[in-house]
Amino acid sequence: MDYGSDDSTRPPQEQRSEADPSSEHHAAQVIQEIRDQYIPRFLEDRTWPESVRKDFLLSLHRSMAALTEIANKLEGTTVLYIPPENVSDPERGSKDKELCSRLYACLIHWTRQIKDVLSEQDTTTSESMEAQGPLAEIEFWRNRTVDLSNILKQLN
Repeated sequence: MDYGSDDSTRPPQEQRSEADPSSEHHAAQVIQEIRDQYIPRFLEDRTWPESVRKDFLLSLHRSMAALTEIANKLEGTTVLYIPPENVSDPERGSKDKELCSRLYACLIHWTRQIKDVLSEQDTTTSESMEAQGPLAEIEFWRNRTVDLSNILKQLN
């Protein structure tokens, strides 16, 4: 049904959320809900065939890593996704090939994220920085310092 450009006549579920300040945090809310509710349920559920479970879990972690990266990149920060895996026993965890494979995939994703942050200066040309003035360059380096410091904190 066409409501024209007037959102007030639309049903609430069809109204645009552009003006809604909480829509900025929608991605973060979705990530949190998946992380807090769906992943723990899936990890406890042993009714799926093991091969399907393994493939789904790997895809789930890849998707969560991508969602986490995108949602935080919109806010100008870099957050490294840490899968909610039980690694309380490192000895047993190191013998679990599937767990090691999932964690290795996350490590590869982190490496790409960090490389992207480090190469950000290369994409920001010095000519465009000069055109914006010294204050813009100072702001760029402040933001970059904060982002790199946050990555370091996450790795420690």
